[in-house]
Amino acid sequence: MTDRDMRAELAHWMENVDDAELSAELGKLAEAADAGDAEPMTDAFFQDLAFGTAGLRGVLGAGTNRMNVYTVGRASQGFSDYLNATFDHPSVTIARDSRNKGEEFVRRAASIFAANGVTAYVYPRISPVPTLSWAVRDLGCSGGVCVTASHNPAPYNGYKAYGPDGCQITSEAAAAISAAIARTDAFSGVKSMDFDEAVERGLV
Repeated sequence: MTDRDMRAELAHWMENVDDAELSAELGKLAEAADAGDAEPMTDAFFQDLAFGTAGLRGVLGAGTNRMNVYTVGRASQGFSDYLNATFDHPSVTIARDSRNKGEEFVRRAASIFAANGVTAYVYPRISPVPTLSWAVRDLGCSGGVCVTASHNPAPYNGYKAYGPDGCQITSEAAAAISAAIARTDAFSGVKSMDFDEAVERGLV
């Protein structure tokens, strides 16, 4: 991706992000680039976080190459599209460990699944990662998401996708989900609803 492309990506994010913390970070990236230091902008936007059999994993922050509510939202929309195309009345279980932004990412994912007609069962507190696999099988869900970055350093978080067997998704499923994500704009292409409303309606 060229520097000009990344400036366009940065501008697109600055126009659409409504999160104060991320907006402030985007402003700093723009200021640095205008001052001749394009490296921070480049690192934040030179690629989309790759979605594979382990889902997403990256440093927390603003940009397409970072873990934030928008990259989590885009992944959840792509996963929703895959689940709706593959299962009748799909459902997911969502869990998280103690990583930063974990609860925020869980609520974001659940709100998007709910808006797409995918029932989400959410652990109400921090839970050991293996309990996600157990819950997917115990509840008979179509898939699962665990918000965790495993062994990576503290600045990281991740989004691990699981299949109905409680195991991490297969390469075939990962390819299909990745293709769905690639078709999704992080802002205009993501369906969402209020989390509390989703809970009241029994969708979460």
